[in-house]
Amino acid sequence: MAAALFAHGAYAIVSTSPDLSASLLYYEPVPAQAGGLVDVFVQIGNNGTEANDVRVGFVDNGPFTLEASDDRVKSTGRLPANSNFLVKYAVRVSPDAQPGTNYIKLSYSVNGQSPQTTLLPIDIFASSIALSVEGVRMDPELLSPGSTGTLSFSLRNAAQLTVTDGSVRLDLGSVDIIPVDGTSSQRFTGIAPGAAQKFSFRLVPSPTLEPGIYKVPLLLNFTDERGQSYSLSETVGMRVGAEPEVSVVVDDSTLVQGAASGDVTIRVTNRGIGEIKFVNLDLGPSSTYTLLSGSGERYIGNIDSDDYKTDRISVKPGADKVTIPVNVTYRDAWNAPHTYETTLDVPVQAKSGGGSATLIVVVLVLAVAIGGYFLYRRGKAQRRR
Repeated sequence: MAAALFAHGAYAIVSTSPDLSASLLYYEPVPAQAGGLVDVFVQIGNNGTEANDVRVGFVDNGPFTLEASDDRVKSTGRLPANSNFLVKYAVRVSPDAQPGTNYIKLSYSVNGQSPQTTLLPIDIFASSIALSVEGVRMDPELLSPGSTGTLSFSLRNAAQLTVTDGSVRLDLGSVDIIPVDGTSSQRFTGIAPGAAQKFSFRLVPSPTLEPGIYKVPLLLNFTDERGQSYSLSETVGMRVGAEPEVSVVVDDSTLVQGAASGDVTIRVTNRGIGEIKFVNLDLGPSSTYTLLSGSGERYIGNIDSDDYKTDRISVKPGADKVTIPVNVTYRDAWNAPHTYETTLDVPVQAKSGGGSATLIVVVLVLAVAIGGYFLYRRGKAQRRR
C-alpha cells in the first residue's frame, strides 16, 4: 500500500522543465506507396514548463528519406506550457519499400540539449491490394463552423487487378461534422489498374465546433476481379476554424500636458473564433513620446477567442497628441505566423486651471464674511450707546 501511495504521489508531481512529445496527425496519400511522395503532418506538444529554441529534425530511416534536405530542421522561438505547433515534411518512399507498417524518425530538442528521437508509423500497402487516397482537398481550405465546404479526393488503383466494385464512407461519428445531403457514403465500380475515380462530400461543421485539425476515418470496402474482398481504414485531415481577427486600442490614459510621465494602457482583443498564441507587441519610435518603462517589445502571451489582454506602459508626452506605432505578431491555432500593424492616437489632457479660480472664490467669500461680522459688531455697539 505504501509503495502504491508513493507511486501515486510521484505521478502527481508537476514537471518543472519542458516535456516535449511528438504525435502523427495524418499523412497523405494514404496508404503511402512505394516510390511515391507522402506529406507527413506531426504535432509537437509541450506538457511541461515553457520551452525555448525548440528544434525538430527529420532523420532518414528505412524506406523514408526527406525530399528537400534544406527543410530538414524546423524551429520555433518559444513554446509555452500546454502548447503545441505543427510541422510538415515531404517524404520520399523507397521503390523497394516493403508493404506493412514502417516508421519515420524524428528528433527534437530544447535549448540545444541532447535531442530525443521518436518513431511514427506509416502504412505501406502491397500493390496487389492498394487503393490509395490522393489529391485530398477542402474547398475552402479552412472550413468555418456553421459554413458549408466540400471535401474532395481521388481513389487510385495502384494494383495490377481491376477493382470491380466497392464503397467509400466518411466515419463522422467522432466529430461534430454533418454531410449536407445526409449521406456520408458513396459507391464505385470498375477502377482499372492505374486509373483513379473522384469523390466529393459536402460538409458543414457544427457552429459550436472548436477550431482545430480533425482526423476523419475513411473506410474503404472493395472487391477485385478475382472476387477477393478487402477492407481498409485510412484518415483524412480537415482544418476547422477561421482567419484570426485582432483589435488593438487604447484602454486608458493618464497623460497630462507638462507632466513628467503618465500611463497608457493598451488592450489587445481576439475577435476571432480560435485562440491566438505567442502575441507580441513592438512599440515603434515617435517624436511625440518617450518610453519610460521597459523595452518597446512587450510579450502578451496567448489570448482566447472573444477575450483580451492589456499592457500598461509609462511614457513622457512630447506633444498635445501622442502617436504610438504598434506592430503585433502572433500565431494562429495552426502555428501560422500573422502580423497586424496600427497606430494608436492618445490625446494628452490639458493642465487643469480650476485651482486658482477656486482659491479666488474662497478668498472673496471669506472677505465678505469677515466684513459682515465687523459691520454687525459696529451696529451692535452703536445701539448700546
